[in-house]
Amino acid sequence: MYGNRGLLRLVSALNESPSTLSISFTDQYSEEDVLTIGHLKNVVRIVGIGYSLSEYAECSFNSTIKGSKANDDTEFNPDELKIGFKLSYPYKSHRFALLYMFYLNEPKFDLELLSTTNLGEGLQFHINTGYSFTEKGRKDEFLLLGLGIELKSETFTPFIEYTTEQMVNNSDISYQKSPHRITPGLQLVYKWIRLNFGLELGMSHEVEYGVKLVPDWNIILGIEAKGVL
Repeated sequence: MYGNRGLLRLVSALNESPSTLSISFTDQYSEEDVLTIGHLKNVVRIVGIGYSLSEYAECSFNSTIKGSKANDDTEFNPDELKIGFKLSYPYKSHRFALLYMFYLNEPKFDLELLSTTNLGEGLQFHINTGYSFTEKGRKDEFLLLGLGIELKSETFTPFIEYTTEQMVNNSDISYQKSPHRITPGLQLVYKWIRLNFGLELGMSHEVEYGVKLVPDWNIILGIEAKGVL
């Protein structure tokens, strides 16, 4: 989803082979009954580009476009433009990385520590933790956390991940009301093409009656192509 190697929202500390370029297209789709709005369809489209500079460094760019559909009218608007840099280093069966992402369309940046552990037999465990900084004010800042595990193979990789953004400086938004997601999914690989499928389940409580920060469910479909330049 974000132009980096990883699961869906979760980023792996591993790098692609040097000089590898990847391009990804992802759609998130949810349909819910939202109070006072009626029957509303939400679509998020993400285009991501990643490039591996070396065994230890990668860069990425992604653009997010959000759309909503009420009745027969659909409107899409640019939401996020992000550029990221990742530096990683191996240690025994682990790989650790520092990820820095800054937003082109707003005064905001994310700083994250990533780790990926090889548990053997294709089993990998990922941890993402960090903080999202903004000049808007401390109430709009987030503590970032993600956990995921995958069973890798050459063609068929099932996984499950948990991600959350905690609004630690906003007393109006409690831990339960902040975004929480559990996402089981599947990756299919054929030569230089990877297909991603995920069902994202929102676990957040209501901020106010009938309103949540994340939808109860998202269907995520994505395709990624990569090659060596």
